Amino acid sequence: MNSVMSMGLACLPFASALAWSQPAVYYESFEDGVPAYFAATRPGSLSLSPWHGKEGKSSLRWDWSKGEELVIRHGIGDLTRTGGLSCVASFAVWLYMEKPVPDALAFEFREGEKVTGSFRFPLEFTGWRQARVMYQSFPEGRPTANVDNIRITAPTRVEAGTVFLDFIKYNTLSYPSFPVIPEKVVQWRRPAPDERRFPKPERVTEAELAGIRKLLGPDQGPGVDEARVKSLCERVAVLGIVKDEHGIHGGPGLNAWYQYCCKMGEFGYKDNEYCADEHGQRWPPGMMSHPELTSLASQVAEAYRGSRDAEQRRRLAEAFLLLEDYLFDQGMQAGSGFQCNWWYGPAWADAVFLMRDVLAKEGRLQRQLDYLLYNYGGGEIFAEADPPSHMDFYLLSVPTSFARVSCKSSRPSRSAGCVPSKR
Repeated sequence: MNSVMSMGLACLPFASALAWSQPAVYYESFEDGVPAYFAATRPGSLSLSPWHGKEGKSSLRWDWSKGEELVIRHGIGDLTRTGGLSCVASFAVWLYMEKPVPDALAFEFREGEKVTGSFRFPLEFTGWRQARVMYQSFPEGRPTANVDNIRITAPTRVEAGTVFLDFIKYNTLSYPSFPVIPEKVVQWRRPAPDERRFPKPERVTEAELAGIRKLLGPDQGPGVDEARVKSLCERVAVLGIVKDEHGIHGGPGLNAWYQYCCKMGEFGYKDNEYCADEHGQRWPPGMMSHPELTSLASQVAEAYRGSRDAEQRRRLAEAFLLLEDYLFDQGMQAGSGFQCNWWYGPAWADAVFLMRDVLAKEGRLQRQLDYLLYNYGGGEIFAEADPPSHMDFYLLSVPTSFARVSCKSSRPSRSAGCVPSKR
């Protein structure tokens, strides 16, 4: 260990004592500065960034060099606590990458210098991505309540880089069926159907093409009232999303779903209900859930498809593309761990279908088709093994996968794949 790091760690017990003398925080938001119990190999490598925020407007920027360390002198609390529908204690963190790096950060949970558990976070992505790891089923080892620091080690195969961290939760209750283990979720690949089992038709008849066109529906609708178009565009504008030389930023942070399942009666619900956090669906107050945003995007898409006016369509397309950029940047990407599944995802699938021509023109259709395949488990249908066989799969996954994610062209008259579902 180099001398600079040794000096930094020598000061950490004092910093840690100060940190624990303050009221306990449920999460790190970095809105009020860099906490005293965060220490990097080079102190000047830590700063606040206003350009990328998951919770609030700021995040922690770490400009690392090869092999450097960031140590967080913070405990992880009671790992035996439970809640909701078998929810268990877990660690969660969001990372942002402006440029992909072909390596990973290493997170080590330590008692003093003893490593008790660890996981790796691959960095070959752009935008926000989350790790949400249950303490009872850690990728490596098994942290205990005696953990008093977390060491994050920078990549060792790359000379230097930058990563942004936000919304760190040292001990949050998570629904155990939906962990987000970065090294596992990043392995997703676009399904490639075996043509021997799923042969393509040699030709498509005119009658079949006519049927497909009928299912696709008309390219334009009867027209849309200008007041509706203006209202939708204003609702998008008020979100404050900005796209400039710093990327896409400024909007409210987007919280993932299916992270906590509350018990009956909790938060006033009559039945079990999925939430973004153990404190409720709308916590923290400054963040939004993706159903709110995807519902708005779906309304914009419906208005676009219904309009016959070129100027209206231009404004609606701009509003939709801004939302698409924002959702992608906030983590709704294939292989990200950010899944909305069947119950809360249809609005976005419908929006992608309706805006397929606009997305194709901008070169964004494939990334959204990939996300929908990932989100709805499309690979299970084309896997070598038999797909799942239970009623939830047949009721929810199969119709969605077949009906929503097979659009291959922005030219409906020549497409043989986009068929909207009917709910």
